[in-house]
Amino acid sequence: MKGEKFVILCLLALSIIATIFSKPIVKPLGITNFTAKVLRFPLCTYYISRYPAYVQLVNTTNLTIGIAIEPYVFNFGKLPISKVFSSRKFIEVSNNLTKAVKVEILAFGTISRYLYFKPSSFILGPFSKKSVEVILNTSQAIPGNYSGEIVIISKGSRIGFLALC
Repeated sequence: MKGEKFVILCLLALSIIATIFSKPIVKPLGITNFTAKVLRFPLCTYYISRYPAYVQLVNTTNLTIGIAIEPYVFNFGKLPISKVFSSRKFIEVSNNLTKAVKVEILAFGTISRYLYFKPSSFILGPFSKKSVEVILNTSQAIPGNYSGEIVIISKGSRIGFLALC
């Protein structure tokens, strides 16, 4: 019983130390306002990438629409509120590791209620890539400025016999 508590306390201490000493990963070239972090725990490693997202939604039909086409730039610009219109972008998620990772894509902030991802959760094999559709749906929106973050979390096992975290 005492031995089990000691092991649990050691694992907890290692997790805290890993969190404190985690180093950020290299940022993609040409990307601004991008943050990335690696969190290492005894059983799993979490790779977390955050991208800012913005949109101004207006209630008009007389509008010139401009959308940034660069990957990982989620400034949707000024868009009309419409039952039939949605803006779509794509993001490529890659796994450069020798093991599979479980990927989850989430949205936070005031823009999150309008953002959807296809797919939003999947398993990505070693040394592979997957294109994810980012959809901004304005059909239920009200005029205003919306912002937030798109967060990509990749979870990988640190132990060989563990398939995924």
